[in-house]
Amino acid sequence: MPLDRPRPAVLSGKGSWCGFGLDAELTARFKRTVGSVAGCTPFMGMLAAWQVLLCRYSRSSEVVVGVPYHGRGHPDLHRLIGYFVNPLAMRVSVASEEDGERGNDDDAGVADASQARSKSKGGLTFRQLLERVRGVAGEAFGHADVGFHEVVQAVRERERQMTMMVNGEGVGGETAGGGCAAGESRSSLQVDSGSSPVFQTMLAYNEGFGQAQSKDGDHNTGGPGAGGGHHDERVRIRPGVDWDALGTPTAATTDAGAAPEPSSSDSGPQGTAKFELDLGIGDDGRGGLAGSIEYSTDLYDHATIQRMAKHLQTLIAAAADSPDTPVADLPLMD
Repeated sequence: MPLDRPRPAVLSGKGSWCGFGLDAELTARFKRTVGSVAGCTPFMGMLAAWQVLLCRYSRSSEVVVGVPYHGRGHPDLHRLIGYFVNPLAMRVSVASEEDGERGNDDDAGVADASQARSKSKGGLTFRQLLERVRGVAGEAFGHADVGFHEVVQAVRERERQMTMMVNGEGVGGETAGGGCAAGESRSSLQVDSGSSPVFQTMLAYNEGFGQAQSKDGDHNTGGPGAGGGHHDERVRIRPGVDWDALGTPTAATTDAGAAPEPSSSDSGPQGTAKFELDLGIGDDGRGGLAGSIEYSTDLYDHATIQRMAKHLQTLIAAAADSPDTPVADLPLMD
């Protein structure tokens, strides 16, 4: 992802957020488009749109996005009190099948060439991407009981073996301390930098996201988490989970019938950010969608996230109206 400033050795955890929304008419169009693909939910549609936006920004063919999942699938956990949310890593490629197997094109030139090929061949359409997201989400939910720490350990070991092979070492060889091989480039699993392992961006969709009420009965216009974006004070999970028992997040909302625009202040409210980018979105109680992008202020300026939120609004509108358009051709600007 293009950053506004060099990445520090260790992220401070400081963050902010930018609220935005989709009006009822656009939301209805988008949900109809997503619903036209059998088995697809609004959550999957938003995941597809978020993936497209991140891939366009990063000039990559795929991005790994984390999704919080309610982790009480085992009957023995139903009566227990505690935090049972397991993050799921969802990797979705936006490249067409003709562009080759799934993979992350880290080289910008390769990504540009791949995108050019997609356009010349028609490329993967948003409708086809929805089908792909449906499959990836289904697989992820089917393995939701696998703890995230187990995923981290498995991927770390796989990455270590691949690095050793590149360095000419035997797979059975061990490095000092059993860690990653010497000379290894920056890994997605490094946790000493303050970044989350495996993925650095999250998506949480909830049908009641924007319906949180403040104590005086008015809609709260704060950030994505209670108390100014503190992740420890919220639980964010996929649709269908009872939030009343787990705590309700908040989002920026406006009067009925108005589509909330990205907040326009020069600098966002001060808070915290556990992830580099964190999109929370859901029904606003008026037929529209209310959302908020939380971000690390070590990496991004508020103006950048405002622009990103506007691009997401435009992309969703284009996908709703033209789902058979290749994702590489969906506009980000009006």
